[in-house]
Amino acid sequence: MFKNRRILGILGCVLSGAWMPLVEAQETDTFVSPVTQVDYGQLAEALEVGDWKTANTYTISLLYQAAGVIEEANNFRQVPCEDVQLVENLWQTASEGRFGFGVQLGAYQAAGNRPGRLANPTNYEAFGERVGWRQAGSWVAFIGNLNYSLDAPVGHLPAVRNTYEITGGRLNYSLQISQRVAQCGLDSTLAPTPLPAFQL
Repeated sequence: MFKNRRILGILGCVLSGAWMPLVEAQETDTFVSPVTQVDYGQLAEALEVGDWKTANTYTISLLYQAAGVIEEANNFRQVPCEDVQLVENLWQTASEGRFGFGVQLGAYQAAGNRPGRLANPTNYEAFGERVGWRQAGSWVAFIGNLNYSLDAPVGHLPAVRNTYEITGGRLNYSLQISQRVAQCGLDSTLAPTPLPAFQL
């Protein structure tokens, strides 16, 4: 698990647009998006200690704030890319590349789906099975029945739906989340490789 100084180094690199470690990380609790002013400090802390369930809850509420909405991810496409990338880096670093939106998008595309296009039910179900949102032929009831551990399938988290839907949120994920993640440069036909280790 990474330490606060490592997170700060990564955050500094993300916000500066350069993937190189900071010369000296400053001790600070600032994880504020320069675009939305949303503070991701609580998310970083939950991820640091491996509290995946709390981190997932923070991710949902913080992305709603970043999108300027109160609930549900139906305005996910309004989240600035800086915030999407910041959240992605925190999740991928904490999980050593297992969790994150880019990882999910790789599974989504590998199942035959295209970002921003409505997935046909068969392909979307295949995606759900890849990331563990479908089990034994049925959709898992979000949020309480997800697997909040590193034993979860690759791409299982974060899950940005608060409620269970019989279709597994096909419209929402297909037309909004996948498209925004791709637009923000996280699209890949394969899951991204883990972020490099930073020596601070």
